[in-house]
Amino acid sequence: MNLIELDIGADGIARLDLAEPGPAFPLVSKAWREELIGAVDRLVAAGPELRAVLMSCSERSGAGGTLDEILALSKSDGAALFEGVQAVKQALRRVETLNVPVVACLAKGAIDGHWEIALCAHYRIAPMDHDARFGLSQARRGLMPGAGGVARSARLLGFIGAATSLNDGILASASEAHGAGLINLLTDEGSIEKAARDWIAAHPNSAQPWDAPGFRWPGGALATPAVAQAVALAPARLRQKTRGLYPAPEAILKALVEGMQVDIDTALRIESRQWAALLCNPTTANLVRLATQRSELIEGVGRRDPGKRFSARRVAVVGAGMMGAGIAYANAQCGIACAVVDRSLELAGRAREFAEGVIKKRLARKTIGELEAQILLAHIAPTASIADLGEVDIAIEAVFEDAALKHEVLGELAGQVRGDGVIASNTSTLPITDLALGMARPEDFIGLHFFSPVEKMELVEIIVGARTSGATRQRALDYVVQLGKVPIVVNDSRGFFTSRTFGAFVMEGAAMLGEGIAPALIEHAALAAGMPTGPLALLDETSLALSIHVLREEQKALARRAGQRELHPGERVVVRMVEELGRRGRAMDGGFYEYPMGGAKSLWAGLREAFPPRADQPALPELVERLLYRPAIEAARCLEERVLMSVAEGNVGSVLGIGFPAWTGGALEFINSQGLAHFMERAASLEGKHGARYRAPQLIAQRLAAGARIQ
Repeated sequence: MNLIELDIGADGIARLDLAEPGPAFPLVSKAWREELIGAVDRLVAAGPELRAVLMSCSERSGAGGTLDEILALSKSDGAALFEGVQAVKQALRRVETLNVPVVACLAKGAIDGHWEIALCAHYRIAPMDHDARFGLSQARRGLMPGAGGVARSARLLGFIGAATSLNDGILASASEAHGAGLINLLTDEGSIEKAARDWIAAHPNSAQPWDAPGFRWPGGALATPAVAQAVALAPARLRQKTRGLYPAPEAILKALVEGMQVDIDTALRIESRQWAALLCNPTTANLVRLATQRSELIEGVGRRDPGKRFSARRVAVVGAGMMGAGIAYANAQCGIACAVVDRSLELAGRAREFAEGVIKKRLARKTIGELEAQILLAHIAPTASIADLGEVDIAIEAVFEDAALKHEVLGELAGQVRGDGVIASNTSTLPITDLALGMARPEDFIGLHFFSPVEKMELVEIIVGARTSGATRQRALDYVVQLGKVPIVVNDSRGFFTSRTFGAFVMEGAAMLGEGIAPALIEHAALAAGMPTGPLALLDETSLALSIHVLREEQKALARRAGQRELHPGERVVVRMVEELGRRGRAMDGGFYEYPMGGAKSLWAGLREAFPPRADQPALPELVERLLYRPAIEAARCLEERVLMSVAEGNVGSVLGIGFPAWTGGALEFINSQGLAHFMERAASLEGKHGARYRAPQLIAQRLAAGARIQ
């Protein structure tokens, strides 16, 4: 099957259907590129008989580059990459300079490679479809547009509009794209071709605005005072956002600014040069691999039954606290009826109050309409009794992290779930196998660990207990995807995967404080590594008091098994903060930070007295290394112990769940990128200084001996 279809009608109007070049990895398919050039050659050869070109884009398979192709290209010669992408650009440039009308018919929306093709058209028509999206989102995956998207966006939107759109990876609705002038006409889907032909008849000699005399930059040229100021501030603002760890936004900015100082053909070459250099950057390969792994987890490659999928219609959540309310909102947002149970109707009503607060913000941003908001809110039904629930497809316990309380709630919930339904706990640390003890239906029981804030966090960690059935695991996967979230499946253990790696990170920060390292330096090291927040701030957010409660629960469990372990140095710091200094976290009058009403948080002044900073503060790179190595080592241990079922789940889970820096490709890919031998050498050095928690798992040595990577 051809990737590109070209038919030149008797009326001289050509239909050029270019198969989608892959929204994630455009421009890397050699077959697609060769067919494009061949089709353009035929258009040019048609000569005066050619009256117009109608471009469309379908989703025929085989057009996009695979992960292996991308990774192979990332190791290839930059000059060859430049020549390859330039060949695509030159072909598309020939289309827009045919001296006949070129119209893009965008019946299904157009993103990334499809949108870059559409930008070559002189006129773009799309349906009035609320779900259709348009734009270039490559920056979100560590890539940049390479088929002219930067150069043409600049000439359609100006510097300020293009810089924001490209670097944020913003996808616009049809109405937004029309309002910005990116789409010229909105009509119903069935009228697109007629509208295209009408426009062709009225504009027989059309051309791109940048090819016409007197072209003026939207918003002003670079020398315009407002634009010049924006250009001057852009690098600093970008560095503040990326911390210099993500090369794609910088490549886009360079191509944008340099390309606005030259003609379109030179701008396209500048873009190609930046694209080729970016693709050869190791960070790009990490980000592309991570994006691929994320997509495969959502699609359920190798994990989800390709046949009939489970779909929840009614869900019950017990506990209307922060997590329970967030889970209820996530269900309602997807059109799933959700009953919320708490000790009283007033307490259960907090879930609706929470939803109202989120909806109010969305209404202000105009991302939701009044009618849609009312429908969403109607999906949340508070109640004070589990007995009032009726039969549900999924019941989720989301009460306080206390084993006895969870056992009580789960016992009551089992009778409310239909025979092929799922009973779940939103525990973040307690073993699912232990919680299943005494349950009437342990085979239907599973862990669904959501992350706070639920309405924003993408990840859900699915924990399989010793008696959880394969059918329950499958239904849980389907349900998480139904919610629009990313599932990872892990085997049971205390803390599972995400809480173990999260704990490794935050407790290392607390341990540093106990060593006399300045708290501001600790927090800065985490940000320099690419973490979204410092470990001390995260401990405050998740509650120091809760950390102590979880620790005591673990100690009780170990005591029942006639075992015990020595406290982590960071745990000793947290115990002292709570039990001696009365600092319990953000929600309880402050912890490592002070939280003044209406003001910005600041480090608690009492830290200097409680944990006096030593005179010889370590260098920043040493702290960065420690904060990256500890969770990476813990992730490798989880893989070695078979808590993690795959490397992909370790990488995606670490980035989406604990904020491990995406530039690394994830916690396990970070080990690969360091080189296994180097990683083991550095881990041994850190173990000598800070103890056995830095000991590299045998798994790494085994992979090194086999000459393989962790995969």
